[in-house]
Amino acid sequence: MFDNLIGQETLKKFFEYEIKNNVLSHGYIIEGPKYMGKSFIALNIAMEITTPTYTTVILPTEDRKLLSVDDIRAMKEDSYASTFGGCKKVYIIPNADDMTAQAQNAFLKLLEEPPQDCIFLILVQDRFNILSTIRSRCITLKLERYKDAEIETYLKSQGIEPSPEIIKLCDGTLTKYTSLILDKNYEKIEELAYRILLHIRELHIARIFAITKHIKNLKDYVEDILDMFLIWYKDLYVYKQTAQTENIDNQSRLNDVIKQSELYALEELEEIIKQINFAKLRLEYNGNLEMTIENLLMYMRGGILNGFSAGSK
Repeated sequence: MFDNLIGQETLKKFFEYEIKNNVLSHGYIIEGPKYMGKSFIALNIAMEITTPTYTTVILPTEDRKLLSVDDIRAMKEDSYASTFGGCKKVYIIPNADDMTAQAQNAFLKLLEEPPQDCIFLILVQDRFNILSTIRSRCITLKLERYKDAEIETYLKSQGIEPSPEIIKLCDGTLTKYTSLILDKNYEKIEELAYRILLHIRELHIARIFAITKHIKNLKDYVEDILDMFLIWYKDLYVYKQTAQTENIDNQSRLNDVIKQSELYALEELEEIIKQINFAKLRLEYNGNLEMTIENLLMYMRGGILNGFSAGSK
């Protein structure tokens, strides 16, 4: 059972028990960050419960980005239709935490009187973005971050030779790297991130403001940019502390790591790493994007917020 799934042992054991003992609930919230492969996991769960004929992925209709109340009503109507041979129906709802308020209320009414033999797999990045009354009627399962060996196995299955740099970029997710390399904008985003990192100490404050506004316009990639920043400064910290290169993730930029490490004190690198993690946390809780990025870049530049000196350009 679940031979196609990499990792997620806790989730697999849970559903194996539920299915074998015929004690399936009507609603499961599957929570995990972007790039965890939540839809693929849900489809594999559905395959063990029923046939493809009775598995439905609920997506927005009429070119809408978010599930609407009409989409939920259509699902409700379908869910009450009979199946042949007593098969169960499974409905997979990706990005359920992006449902409109009206759609969530309509879905709540469906959960209050769930159709017989219907199971809803509700996929979210943050379960607290859906109504507490929906959460209370479902079982929540939180996905585990993938181990490096599991990410390596997945990348090799996709014909990609994994490097420490690639695995670190995946940040415990499964499909991040493969999704990014298919994104036509990713190469430009990567170039921007490393251009900032290599010149941040020399930038004039006015240039910082301009870069902040540019990043704000790339809001779909801000998380990726911050991940690149974090990997970079961790590499500088490791080299600054050990003067060894074998544990550096940015092996393709090793010379730059060595040169840039000379520009920072060890304590300063520790502080910058803390500030990047803090920025990620603020954005996760819907903090002001422009202010968060601007403050972070000032810390990285030095000389403004944290008392370290920096030149100007």
